[in-house]
Amino acid sequence: MRIINEVKFWIKGGFFRKNKKRWEFHFGRNTIKEKIKNFKRLVQNDGKKLSKNEKKLAELKYWKNLAEELTQNCRTSAQKEEKLLNICYEITNPRYKKDLYLEDDSFYGKKVLDVGCGPHGGLIGFKNCEKYGVDHLINEYKKLGYPLDKHDIKYFQAKSEQMPFSDSFFDIIVCVNALDHVDDLEKTIKEISRILKEGGRFLAQINFRSISTATEPIILDHKKLKRLLLKNNLILIRKIFQYEIAHEKRYYYECEKK
Repeated sequence: MRIINEVKFWIKGGFFRKNKKRWEFHFGRNTIKEKIKNFKRLVQNDGKKLSKNEKKLAELKYWKNLAEELTQNCRTSAQKEEKLLNICYEITNPRYKKDLYLEDDSFYGKKVLDVGCGPHGGLIGFKNCEKYGVDHLINEYKKLGYPLDKHDIKYFQAKSEQMPFSDSFFDIIVCVNALDHVDDLEKTIKEISRILKEGGRFLAQINFRSISTATEPIILDHKKLKRLLLKNNLILIRKIFQYEIAHEKRYYYECEKK
């Protein structure tokens, strides 16, 4: 069943794109040869779960290729650093505000954590708050040239299943497109609840996909996720469907810690 769903996505998302009421042929950035190669790899490895190290390497490859693509016209390391830093302000932070329904001062006076923060500093534009980010690839991001030391965010390298913070440390925890990337969803939710204050908010943009990928191994289900949140005293107070892309639907979840 997984392969059939992927064929559908491969055709619509890769070779064809819908324009109004018509399907138009579209090559995209990758060549047809590359897409066929990727599809064959999926068929050959269907059902094979990657080891944690293989998953880590796949994630690093993605971020390395993205950094190279974003800075391909930069001639010096300083230009590359400036380019990647500007992306935080011009793209990532506006996206966080839009997708999580926030303003510049929404976290005023609060301690805020971004779980699975990635290298693009989504919290960077929020004012008058203590900002933290946790990701198991922080040191690797720096080696790839992402200027995390220039962000006004305190970064910690750690897994979401075991974060280096005391109980009830944060007022707000955000998580953008990361829950389906974790190794253990139940442990991650339990840990989020542990470090969130009573009355604190957990804000998340979550991908619900029909197939798993190398770096997104978890297929989420609304009922199971809601039960898991409730089990850990995280009460879902708002859920909003945002949009659908090929084989995934994105939702906004807002929870309160009881």
